[in-house]
Amino acid sequence: PRGGLYVCGGLTPKNMHLLRGDGSPFLRAYRDKGRLSGLVGEIPVYAVTVEDLGLRGARYLALREYLRIQEEEDGEPDAPERRDAVFGYPSLLVAGVALTAVALLGGRKR
Repeated sequence: PRGGLYVCGGLTPKNMHLLRGDGSPFLRAYRDKGRLSGLVGEIPVYAVTVEDLGLRGARYLALREYLRIQEEEDGEPDAPERRDAVFGYPSLLVAGVALTAVALLGGRKR
């Protein structure tokens, strides 16, 4: 639970002036927790400035589910080099294909 607080979303990059520095309004409010201030003060805060983080996560989960379904159907895991090639592919087309496959195969009986 002390790995850090990740501030994400489209408003994060636009409000960096409120997040930066120990005296920032955000960090002052974050650390002002009364008797828990010492504990909260030990937890690092990170600002995630990419605006498509949700899309990246959705693409990762769709690909992971797609590969799981493939492995289930084939009876054997994909070769590591094939899996790495799929995960390394930067196009959203792969995510679209994976989501379509999950949607089509997701309703079948297991």
